[in-house]
Amino acid sequence: MFISKLWQYRILIFITLGTIPTANLQILISHPVVAATKLDAVGQKVVQSNQLVVRSGAIIPIQYNKAEKVIVTPQERQSLTLAVATDIRADSGRVAIPAHSLIEGQLEPVPGGTQFVAHTLVLHSTNQHLSIAATSMVVTRKRTITNKNNSDITKGALVGAGAAALFGQIFGGRIKIGEIFSGGAVGALGGTLLRGRKRQEVVLIYPNRDLQLTLNSNLVINRY
Repeated sequence: MFISKLWQYRILIFITLGTIPTANLQILISHPVVAATKLDAVGQKVVQSNQLVVRSGAIIPIQYNKAEKVIVTPQERQSLTLAVATDIRADSGRVAIPAHSLIEGQLEPVPGGTQFVAHTLVLHSTNQHLSIAATSMVVTRKRTITNKNNSDITKGALVGAGAAALFGQIFGGRIKIGEIFSGGAVGALGGTLLRGRKRQEVVLIYPNRDLQLTLNSNLVINRY
């Protein structure tokens, strides 16, 4: 008996639907755009959502290529942009945060040292901006600066405006500071902190070692 192509397609659809669990079928019907489907190992269709979740506690390796080290005062706040070193995958195994994405935040004084606090994630290639809650470990590495030594500490460093003012006050013209953060505020040191003092502490940060990030809450990314 001859069966038209239209009826062949209808029969194939009914056979396929019969292999899909009821719960998944309801999702396909109610979310025809958001849900995509793929075949699993036994030929059944499963739902694949465009919503990617990276769980709280995930580690985000970073890289910073502008300088080997960053120097700030213990009281200084300084904006900083880091790059994601490797692809970060969601629970589903799909790449949620591509390598070379940017993480914007700032170095902030905290009890015991300085910590990087992230607030914005900029996804590589799509330029999608997302809020992110992530922090580095607390950097406690401090150096005491006097006018008798440490004049080479700024070599290869990116220096906060407050730290630059401190070095200038202690060393005068005997120290050459390579690059100073733009937008830094010397006033962050306080009006009398430097006055007449020739012994100060700075925080010495090696970004590629010290500023690896940990997510503090789930990160949800909608991919379209």
